[in-house]
Amino acid sequence: MPISAITALARLLGRQAAKELVEAEQADPVTPLNKDEGARMTSQSLFAFLRPKEAADFLSVSARTIKRLVSEGSLPAVRVRNSMRFKLQDLELYIERSRWS
Repeated sequence: MPISAITALARLLGRQAAKELVEAEQADPVTPLNKDEGARMTSQSLFAFLRPKEAADFLSVSARTIKRLVSEGSLPAVRVRNSMRFKLQDLELYIERSRWS
């Protein structure tokens, strides 16, 4: 997991939860899914879903700005029933695409 993602999780979940996440990843970085096909899933494919307020805090903007970015198509969101959720990786990608230089 990238360091920036661990830093963000530490802010959102607390230091202890982030420490446990890092320790779990170091202990078992690859988990087999299907022994017959040899398919494997890494911890990179796990998602951290954030609510609009948490995404807004991560980007240092308001929740209204987050919803505006989604409606204009600048920021992808996931629908879970009637609520909006965001993948941490999508927020990091948005930051990378939005650099001034």
